[in-house]
Amino acid sequence: MVDGSFTLPVFTRATMRACVSSALRVVAGTWIGVVYLVILWCLFEILSKRWSALPLEELFNLLTIEWWMLLCFCAGLALIRWADRLERPPLARPGPPRSRRLSGYLLGHWRGEQSLARSLWVNTVLVALAYYGFWVFVSNQSDALGLVVYRVPILYGLTLGMLPWVGFVPLTVWQLVGLTRTATRAVNGLASFWSWDGARTVRMLAALALLAACYPVYFHAVPEVYDSAMLIRDDLTDRKYTLTVKNGGMELEMQGVMTFGLTEDVARILAEHPGIRMITLNSPGGRVIEGEALLHLIRAHRLVTYSSSGCHSACGLAFIGGTKRYLYKDARLGVHHSWSQSQRALGIDTSEALTMFNALTGDRERLEKLYFLEAGVDREFAEQLFANLTVEEMRTPSPQDLLRAGVVHGVVEHRDFVL
Repeated sequence: MVDGSFTLPVFTRATMRACVSSALRVVAGTWIGVVYLVILWCLFEILSKRWSALPLEELFNLLTIEWWMLLCFCAGLALIRWADRLERPPLARPGPPRSRRLSGYLLGHWRGEQSLARSLWVNTVLVALAYYGFWVFVSNQSDALGLVVYRVPILYGLTLGMLPWVGFVPLTVWQLVGLTRTATRAVNGLASFWSWDGARTVRMLAALALLAACYPVYFHAVPEVYDSAMLIRDDLTDRKYTLTVKNGGMELEMQGVMTFGLTEDVARILAEHPGIRMITLNSPGGRVIEGEALLHLIRAHRLVTYSSSGCHSACGLAFIGGTKRYLYKDARLGVHHSWSQSQRALGIDTSEALTMFNALTGDRERLEKLYFLEAGVDREFAEQLFANLTVEEMRTPSPQDLLRAGVVHGVVEHRDFVL
């Protein structure tokens, strides 16, 4: 019997699961399709150019894109796995007992035994962001941290040089291996197309991501660890500077390289000789953190600074802290780009390294320029002095230019200058 009534279709839970599953498959398929296009574009860019003509910075950027594509590809696979679970909820199967210990959790990821979602979002993305964020915070606090631990070179070297990379290398390998194994297992449970194509894609992206991780290790980690080792070896065994009280206890003369411990020694001498009014700085430079610490100490004691034979690099930073600043007519004040000496020792191209990591060291140059401006130096002169600094070029303006710009308050004719 037809009564003319209209019955709405009934959406059961299974129907809703099927609709959501279909939508997820469309999104995941489109997402992975875009990922493949980006992968092919990157490979084309790498293979279409001669290796000698491809700048390392561009190669690094392309390999870094492949690292992100690995994460995006695994995200697409996770969506497909989710869609499969919605259509066909997995049967409860007895699995290996989960260990509540951290070692068991780490081993589970390494073996690829955890879910793809957890392996991707928690163990790879979240852990990487947390690790990176922690060291970014430490780096941003490096000036304050350095002023605290500079008295102990081994602590300074370990904190700001070695520890970040000691954790970075094993963490990256652990993440990549675990994510690759988990994604490969997830792909093998999908349709035949994904089993053949997806597993190979995951392994290829993992290999390219590993190459991308090797690049900052060579250009950044190795130099920093090298510098830290040299710092601990040199600064603990040799002060490399002399401090002499002169002119009836009114002048303190510093000669030599500014290694760790200088500021502490100067502070001790100032406490023993409260009549000191001037500090003579003759140095080719040294540890930047020592130059900055000495600047603050000179400001705190309102000392006059003077250089009779030259004050360069980190020494110039300390020199600008004087309430009055004087320079012998034949002496020079020099500034250059702050960079590790290990670049040359390890055979790394410093010019290319500066291009890639200028953003990391740019804050240091801006801070040094700020110190000059706080000392009353002409802004236009400071902008030109610190613009496009390089490691090789030591900029040494003439004493007359320094006098006009307010860097020094006087140029003296006789080397033995006395207040």
